[in-house]
Amino acid sequence: MLEENNRATPYKVNPEIIEISILFLVIFLVFFTSLYNYLLFHSIVELFSIVIAGGVFLVGWNSRKYMKSSFFLILGISSLFIAIIDLIHTLAYPGMPIFEGYGANLAVSLWIVARYLQAGSYLFASLSIKRKIKPSFLLITYITISITLIIIIFTNLFPVCYVKDFGLTPFKIISEYVIDFILFACLLILIKNKIEFDKNVFSLMLISISATMISEIAFTLYIGVYEFPNFIGHIFKIIAFYFLYKSIIQIGIENPFDLLFRKIKRSELELRNIIKHSGAGITILDEKGTFLLLNEKAASGLDGKPEDFIGKTLYDVFPKNIADEYLISNRELIKSGINRSYQRTFDLETGQKTYWITEQPIKDVDGKNSTLLSVATEITERIKAEELLKEAEQRYRTIFEQSPDGIAIIDLDYLRAIEFNDVICEMLGYTHKEFEKLQINNYNIMEDPSKTKLHVEKVLKEGRDDFETKFRTKNGEIRDVYIIAKAIKLSGKTYLQSIFRDITEEKKTAEVKTRLAAIVESSEDAIIGKTLDGIITSWNKGAEKIYYYTAEEMVGKSVDFLAPTDRSSEIFEILEKIKLGEKVEGFETVRVRKGGEKVTVSLTISPIRDINGKVIGVSTIARDITERKKAEEKIRNLSKFPSENPNPVLRVNNQRVIYTNKIGTNLFNTFEGATIPKVLKESVDKAIKDKEIIDFEIYLNNRTYTLVVTPVEDVDYVNIYGMDITARKKAEERLSQLVSTVSHELRTPITVLLMSIEYLTKHKENLNKGLEQKLIDGISRNIRLLNQLAEDILLISRIDENRLILEWKEYSPFEIIDEILYLMEPIGAEKNINFKVDIDKKIHLMGDPKRIDQVFRIIIDNAIKYSNENSKVEILAIKNYQGRYNLDENPGVLFQFKDYGRGIPKEDLPNIFERFFRSSNVTEIAGTGLGLTIAKDLIEGHKGKIFVESELGKGTTFYLFLPQIE
Repeated sequence: MLEENNRATPYKVNPEIIEISILFLVIFLVFFTSLYNYLLFHSIVELFSIVIAGGVFLVGWNSRKYMKSSFFLILGISSLFIAIIDLIHTLAYPGMPIFEGYGANLAVSLWIVARYLQAGSYLFASLSIKRKIKPSFLLITYITISITLIIIIFTNLFPVCYVKDFGLTPFKIISEYVIDFILFACLLILIKNKIEFDKNVFSLMLISISATMISEIAFTLYIGVYEFPNFIGHIFKIIAFYFLYKSIIQIGIENPFDLLFRKIKRSELELRNIIKHSGAGITILDEKGTFLLLNEKAASGLDGKPEDFIGKTLYDVFPKNIADEYLISNRELIKSGINRSYQRTFDLETGQKTYWITEQPIKDVDGKNSTLLSVATEITERIKAEELLKEAEQRYRTIFEQSPDGIAIIDLDYLRAIEFNDVICEMLGYTHKEFEKLQINNYNIMEDPSKTKLHVEKVLKEGRDDFETKFRTKNGEIRDVYIIAKAIKLSGKTYLQSIFRDITEEKKTAEVKTRLAAIVESSEDAIIGKTLDGIITSWNKGAEKIYYYTAEEMVGKSVDFLAPTDRSSEIFEILEKIKLGEKVEGFETVRVRKGGEKVTVSLTISPIRDINGKVIGVSTIARDITERKKAEEKIRNLSKFPSENPNPVLRVNNQRVIYTNKIGTNLFNTFEGATIPKVLKESVDKAIKDKEIIDFEIYLNNRTYTLVVTPVEDVDYVNIYGMDITARKKAEERLSQLVSTVSHELRTPITVLLMSIEYLTKHKENLNKGLEQKLIDGISRNIRLLNQLAEDILLISRIDENRLILEWKEYSPFEIIDEILYLMEPIGAEKNINFKVDIDKKIHLMGDPKRIDQVFRIIIDNAIKYSNENSKVEILAIKNYQGRYNLDENPGVLFQFKDYGRGIPKEDLPNIFERFFRSSNVTEIAGTGLGLTIAKDLIEGHKGKIFVESELGKGTTFYLFLPQIE
């Protein structure tokens, strides 16, 4: 059984390995021919390359009609002429009895010409990858160039390439390098256009050109034509032409389509991608109704994937009646060869969908119609949009016809109404057909056409205008009409949409005047009447509210009274416009209230006319927009707020995120359109439901935030504003801890003081001198402790509030430590402590000497307090220290303070620099627990670091690294 299995799966040798092995065997055999006869070796190598070049020509020439690129055609045609020159070179080689009397220079010159032609052709071909050149032109060009070069060589006009007993000339050597440079440029161009080639062809071409370049370099090194560098050059020529053979001849015979139709394959791939990702559904069915192709869009329209339908028939997808209809229709269409397009609605599980379908029969290779291509574009939404458009048009038509005012759309080219309602016809007394033929800007209709023309021009310039004019009815009656005109575009052309309101009766009726007067008087806006000279004639309550002047104070005065001195010219300019009959709207300016306060107002200034249309006065409506302008300024400032805010800002409805800035996106891991983050859902729902502002704190990403959820009135969404309060929370925690600890630390010394003072007061007669002195010493010691605690707390608070300012200057660490030891000598002497100091007096650092003194004093004081009697303290400074206490490798000094005292328990070491922390084995020794905290903060303020090592019962070592700061 084992033998059968072995026979069933024989070992296969890679053909590429066999071919490479044969190549090396050939090179090895050719090498032996060079030992026997170099001329024979040379002839074999050249004939090898000549044969391959001829084969390249045959492939390139005979495939010319299939190629869209001239790359292989140029290589093919050039190879023929390179082979011819190489053949002449072989026959002219020293020792061949063909061209006697020419010497070795002839063969070398022919060689260099062939290589120039080869390199130039490679470069020409590389530059023509995307071009199409006529074969006849190439053939004639190469014949001309080759004949010209051969004639130049044989007439001794070509530069000398080789001199006997001297070797290669500079021209020949430089030429070889120029050829290599050309080939290198060719390599770069091929690499840039590698997508145009089959992968194997591209790789083999690169190897062939590279081998040619090595061959050319070898041919710059020999003196005699039979020398070893000449041999190496020919060996690499074999390799170069072998890979040229592999890339063009072998692949051109075995896989011609990979070589010749690379672009066709790419185009096919691109077409498949287009079909796959098309926005339209694309299917191909045969005459039997079998799905041959189905893209993703078509499959999704049928609620599936392409692989679910390929190979299935219409009957597997649709009900039988629909499948029968499709199959008959498709067969008729394939048979007729005619295209068709139609609209169809399908009832699918996901609902009704409407498609626009285009069907086209496809011919096979025999020219017969055998399959049907269908392209289906879903138009469901477009149909809905068209229906909505029809509904909107119907609503517009209803408003248009039932409006109490006359409405007309006027063609400005002909000044005729292209559409109008019956109201305007009734207003002017014309029938519908009569009005349709009339020009609007006509004396038969309009009393003053020139005035109307000015308003039309204003509408075209500003977009809209409203004005009063007079119309003449069919029977000659004059009617006052108020017109609101607006420019609109229909099919790219501008028309005038006008609303006509007959105000004749209103103007005649005293009731209207009274009503208008009441409106004017009660208006919140200032309504002011003036003469054409600017003298105020009327002043309503709104004017009193805005300007603070009463009517008695202002009537009869010039309006200039209200204008700031720097804006007095505005009044003159406006009055001039009014005299010309112009109306000024929305003019924003500044006026002065009673008392000198400035107010921003928006003015609408209109001319007042008599019954004949003559301007007799001025009407001004002023609206106080001071607060609005302030609000607009706030809005402008706040418009940048959400996106630039360093805190999270979101807008969400009860389902999704409507807006989020960058920090909001990162904090809640959300985006616009995403569902509401779970941590916000409950608060958002409550804010929307109860219409109340909700604020709460949340802990995310190791940070604490306070969030305010604010519902927006009349809409179902909320704005969420967040603020990072991590620092504040930590500050509160530190404050709470500080208050708690200080209270605890103060309690003991204060209690001792109170008890001692009370005892001294109440039992003074019974005290002996020893007890009295002991009580006084206790009071003094606790007062000093309270003083030290107060100073430490004050320094800690300055550090926390970033109010501690370091005074940077140069100092000597030795001098500071020497001064501290001098002052502390009496304390050290009490315990008989010996100090050993090893600090270079030349060390100088930059920092605050006062704070550095404080740090050293804290460390040395602790060393003395916690050392045993008859002990020692060692202080050492290491200049230019590099080690584990300076991982950043900064230049600086390491200070080492070592005592041999009681040490620190291992479990207390991680907390030794915390505020008010005191080791469990030093509770009987007075201290605030703030010294090491202060030392650590001050060292870090100098960009340094502090470390501690300790062993219980054996002592403690503090390491202080201070960087060298310029």
